[in-house]
Amino acid sequence: MIASQLWDSEINRKRTELLNPTEAAWIERTEDLVLLAASVFERFQVCNERRQFGKWYFWSHNHYPLFHDMKQIKKEIKAHLNEKSLVDICGTLERSRAHIQSLQDRLKSTSVKKQDCATAALISSILKKENKNRHSVDGMEEKIQLFELQLSLLLAFLGDLKGLDFQSEKEKAWVEEAGEIIEEAQRTERHKLMEDINDGFLELLNRKERYCLKFNGRYPSKSVTRSPHQEEIQISNRRLFSHVKDKKENWFHQMQKCLSGEYHQVERLYDQLEKMDRLFETANTIEGVENSRTAWLDQMNETATKAVHTIEAYIQTEEEEEERKGKGTNILNNLFGNIISEKTQAAKLSEENERMSKVIYVLERSINLYRIEIRKESTSVVGLEEDIHGLISRLTTDGNLIVPIVGMRGIGKTTLANKVFNHEAILSHFGSRHWVSLPPKSCGNTLPNDDEKLVLGALETLEEQYGRSWVEKIRHFLGEEKNLLVLDNISTKEVWDTLKVAFPEVTNESKIMLTTRHKSVASHADQSSTQHLLRLRTKEESWKLFTQMVHLPPEIPPESEKIIKAKVLERCGGLPLAIFRLGYHLVGKHVTEENFSGEHESESIKNYKEPWIDAVANEELPDQLMKCLAYIIRLFPGDYQIPARRVVASWVAEELVEESAEDSPECVAEKCLADLKDRYIIRVLERKPDGKIKTFCLTNALRDDWLQNGSSDQRLADKFDRGTETFEIIHGKRTDSSDDLQKYKDLSAYLSFDPREGNKPGEDIENFLRRGIATGCFRLLKVLDLERVFRPILPKSIGNLNDLKYLGLRWTYLEAIPSSIGNLTNLQTLDVKHTCIRKLPASIWKLQKLRHLYLNQSYRSKFVQPSDAALKNLQTLWGVFVGEDSPLNNGLNRLTNLRKLKLAFQLELSRQRVLADWISGLKHLQSLRLRSIGEMGEPLDLHLVPLSHLKNLSSLYLFGRLENPSIMENLPQSLTEVTLSASQLSDNSMSKLRELLELRSLCLYSGSYKEKTMVCSVNHFPQLLVLKLWKLESLEELQVEAGAMPKLKELDIRFHNNTGKEVGNLGRHCLPSQDHSRELVASSSWNVTQAFTHSSVDLALDESKRELLEDGYVNLLFGSS
Repeated sequence: MIASQLWDSEINRKRTELLNPTEAAWIERTEDLVLLAASVFERFQVCNERRQFGKWYFWSHNHYPLFHDMKQIKKEIKAHLNEKSLVDICGTLERSRAHIQSLQDRLKSTSVKKQDCATAALISSILKKENKNRHSVDGMEEKIQLFELQLSLLLAFLGDLKGLDFQSEKEKAWVEEAGEIIEEAQRTERHKLMEDINDGFLELLNRKERYCLKFNGRYPSKSVTRSPHQEEIQISNRRLFSHVKDKKENWFHQMQKCLSGEYHQVERLYDQLEKMDRLFETANTIEGVENSRTAWLDQMNETATKAVHTIEAYIQTEEEEEERKGKGTNILNNLFGNIISEKTQAAKLSEENERMSKVIYVLERSINLYRIEIRKESTSVVGLEEDIHGLISRLTTDGNLIVPIVGMRGIGKTTLANKVFNHEAILSHFGSRHWVSLPPKSCGNTLPNDDEKLVLGALETLEEQYGRSWVEKIRHFLGEEKNLLVLDNISTKEVWDTLKVAFPEVTNESKIMLTTRHKSVASHADQSSTQHLLRLRTKEESWKLFTQMVHLPPEIPPESEKIIKAKVLERCGGLPLAIFRLGYHLVGKHVTEENFSGEHESESIKNYKEPWIDAVANEELPDQLMKCLAYIIRLFPGDYQIPARRVVASWVAEELVEESAEDSPECVAEKCLADLKDRYIIRVLERKPDGKIKTFCLTNALRDDWLQNGSSDQRLADKFDRGTETFEIIHGKRTDSSDDLQKYKDLSAYLSFDPREGNKPGEDIENFLRRGIATGCFRLLKVLDLERVFRPILPKSIGNLNDLKYLGLRWTYLEAIPSSIGNLTNLQTLDVKHTCIRKLPASIWKLQKLRHLYLNQSYRSKFVQPSDAALKNLQTLWGVFVGEDSPLNNGLNRLTNLRKLKLAFQLELSRQRVLADWISGLKHLQSLRLRSIGEMGEPLDLHLVPLSHLKNLSSLYLFGRLENPSIMENLPQSLTEVTLSASQLSDNSMSKLRELLELRSLCLYSGSYKEKTMVCSVNHFPQLLVLKLWKLESLEELQVEAGAMPKLKELDIRFHNNTGKEVGNLGRHCLPSQDHSRELVASSSWNVTQAFTHSSVDLALDESKRELLEDGYVNLLFGSS
């Protein structure tokens, strides 16, 4: 049985590359023996069913060959298990299995909960039986004491195993065997008890050691606080052993006067006390087995105390004898009594040595073997910290009965639910919790029998309710008190419909948390409950997951590490399941650029596609979404970091999205992008402070399949792929041919990704556009996107592109654009941000349909608007510089529909007031960035009027000295992002910022705050995620009270290198009280000399992180460590 269980490993046989040839051969031999033993056992069972009497039947029916085979196989198995290489093999397999399972959370549901209770009762019964008869047989006292010791230590260890999930059948078999030994002790006659049970204990420990069995406990990444009783034991034992050391010299000095010759016995006993002292130090450092450690320390205390008493009693007897001899009286009268007394004490000394030696042996074995390996839960929760916090908040405060977790296969739904299920906040909030895992293929309008058994099995610990169905049990469970029920993997609407009949009208705050892959199932379960959608992991989170699984050699070149990282991100797409699969192939290896690719790569790529294919197949894409998706897939390179604004503008230009009664086309496009994210078709790389997508990339697992569905000549992306027809037409030998352009006669979009520098990219673009326009092939072109192409040359004939709606020239460093651009009367978006254009042609005022204009503020791009012209449809004006010669009245103030405005200006206060009045009238404004600057870019006075009536304003950036800082007391509650520089705020003004309920990002840069102390009290900044305090020269103290900034993830504090400011009273109380998974992390990103060297800061960090602060690093982040 043990050989079979040893082979039953979580490690697939194909993963035996970690074993050497000898070990692999041992595994093969194990297989053969298991099969042979199974065959012999089957023959025995047949015979056993036929016989009705004793052994005579076995012999009389000529079953000697079977008996011989049984003996032989037993002998072979025993010899095989005793081979020297077994421990190495078991250790290798155990380390591989344990390492992999430490990165998984779907642990087997085998638990010790029932077993340990039964075992504890049996142990108590056995000890009571032995206590009644412990003196009835001579010599039994010592045996009974050792027997009690082994039983009590086993009981303590089983207590430590309580509630622990076993990760393989071997651990389960070992615990079951422990229970069998104790049950046998209960049935066995007392005179047979000691020998049999002690043999059983010995074999139990030998097997745990032989097979390298490890019990693994998963604990949060935080230290375990010991109970007062445990601390008292530790202090008491430390005093005891310290007392022994203090007495050593006195003991041996007194023993030198003794004549009995027992000096060596005292010396031996003292040596054993020292050994126990070392054992105490070892036991005291072991975590994860609190019951066992208490039992060990209690036993050491008792044993050491008795040993000390024995030594002191013997010395006292010797001293009394020496004293009587010195007096010379009553020698004859006391002769026999003294001899008996000396012999008795000497015998006790010898007995105590023997007893202590055996106790130490038992303690050593149990300390070495009764272990639970603590594994910090740092891997599977990477990227789930906010999800854990959000779900705990919903379960403890939300009014909905049902809380659904939705996500594709392998994204971490069960992991997240498990973390929340076992969180201490949930443990304290709910009276009872139960977990039901359903199989993935449940279907039909009735729950299958296997599913019903799972439900009943999960609820079996409830009070027995004979005659009740599982429906009644669930109804009783949810209706009796405030409880939590988890339904893991609800696969269809039919399964939910079958289950929901058990759910009563709950009024006691009970909750049902369910996980499902399908949004439609979650919506069917409860349309009123918000679905908790899990996201794919970011680049850094993916890399962190991967590097926690595999080993990168320290000497790996940075360039090789960069290549490996790119491959991991490209292949896995941020999906934890894909990352685990990839890491699984590489466990135990030194990952290099060379061995990263190879045999496993082709196999794993196929497997990685499956979850995404399933996710897309389960949810049908609407036509509008399919068109938007096709645009991204066909035009953008697979590894390209795609700006969301670029895609949104293109979709709107090509009319792939339509304006609705409630939303503009841009809003509809942003919702489509968010929908693709929720379906895991794209992966978000960066977000804006308001939560919207800033950049994203495609999921490569689906890209190839969709590209095979066909291509379109209506859109062209020049990806500078040598050898392709497109390359030859634009850059190669066919650049002079006009006939080749006929295939592009209906071209609607042209994007270029030419990465070169110099004159060639611009010349090629000019040539291609000129030919296409001249031949009429580009007459339907709506999108011309040349972003990041170095200085493309726009031909004068560009004005002939009458249908052009989007012209993207960002990051091109273009110096001028032709005046013929004024003929593009349908143009909606003109983006010349990060170019060298200083002034736009006057013809731009003809573009009456222009909605979005992005300029380059760093070059002080002028926006000179004629008094008789206005761009009434303009919604975005970004990067404009307004000088004294810029018209305001009958100029800028005629732009009344702006949503986004970024201005830099150098104006007198009187003209600033005109500007401020115009801004205050922009009722649709969502984002406002103002910079009042001088010739060298230094901050000047900034005049503003109250903005509280701008109900749509979400982002505010102000650079300049506020003429009236009190305007900060009249800000709209809709703000999610505020950035200030040189504003000179007082604490009164700051107090209003603290009350902005939707604020998620607050950045205070140099000169923005003039007080010495900044206080964040309870309930301040309830939604704040990011707080940056940079170069605030006056600030000396930051006080953060408990309950302030409960969702803070990033705290970034920077000082001038020559300041040496102190920041105090910043500590663990900053952390959200409900989210213990967060940890204050110090990062060495920014060096601020002496900033914290002599401060009174209280950060409650571990030593390694505190050292960073003491070295002058003060970039602090709230998040996972």
